Amino acid sequence: MRNTIEKNNIPVEIINSEDKYMLKEENAWVDYKVFKKQLNQINEVTEKNHIRVKHILDLYTGHLFGTENYEWAFNKREELRFLWMIYMEKLSDFYVEQGKIHEALMLNLKMCDKLPNNTLVKEDLNKLYVLIGEPGIE
Repeated sequence: MRNTIEKNNIPVEIINSEDKYMLKEENAWVDYKVFKKQLNQINEVTEKNHIRVKHILDLYTGHLFGTENYEWAFNKREELRFLWMIYMEKLSDFYVEQGKIHEALMLNLKMCDKLPNNTLVKEDLNKLYVLIGEPGIE
C-alpha cells in the first residue's frame, strides 16, 4: 500500500502507532467519502434528483478492497455496499413507478453482477422480467 501511495503521489501520511498503521489524509480525494456524503443527503429518489442519484451510484465501481481480505476494511466495505444497494433499489423502484422498466432492469442486472449470491436482487430482477414478458433467471 505504501508503494502505491508513494508511486501515485497521493497526499496521505502513513503513521505507525501502537503497532498499527493509520492513514492520515491531507486534502486527498476519496471517492467513498463523496459517495457516502452525497447519498446520505438524499431521502428519496424523485423526478428532480434521479439523474444525480444515478451519477452518484456510478461512483461505486466495486466493493472496497474487494479482492483483498483486509480485516480493517470489512466494516467500511459492507457499509458502502449496503448503502449502494439501498439506493440502487430506490432508483430501480422509481424507474418502475415511472414506467421505465428497461432502466430498472439495467440497474438490477448491475446489482446481480456485483451481488451474485443475493436472492432478493434475483427476485427483483425476475419480477422485472415478468413485467416485460420475458422468462426469469434461476
